Amino acid sequence: MLVFKTQQELKMLCQTLCQEYNLQSFYLAQIIGKRRHFLAGSGVECFSGVNRLNITEGITMFWQGRLTEIKAKLLAYQLVPLARRIEKELQCFVTPDIED
Repeated sequence: MLVFKTQQELKMLCQTLCQEYNLQSFYLAQIIGKRRHFLAGSGVECFSGVNRLNITEGITMFWQGRLTEIKAKLLAYQLVPLARRIEKELQCFVTPDIED
């Protein structure tokens, strides 16, 4: 669970990325086994395909809209420090083991 300040920061980041890259939606999720736990996002959910790219082993990004593979990988690389900070914050909370 993230503190409110971090949740707001992530939401604002997702809004900015939607605007900058002209995406329908962008959101971040925590990877828990085979599951993905929504952390924050922005945009309009549509029924077109969703793209996904892992930022770190514990955080992934999803987006709907046009984003080239190179831009997506560059964006993920730029988000690594933030993802590491999120992972540290999430480690402060005990989570039960989930079997794959």
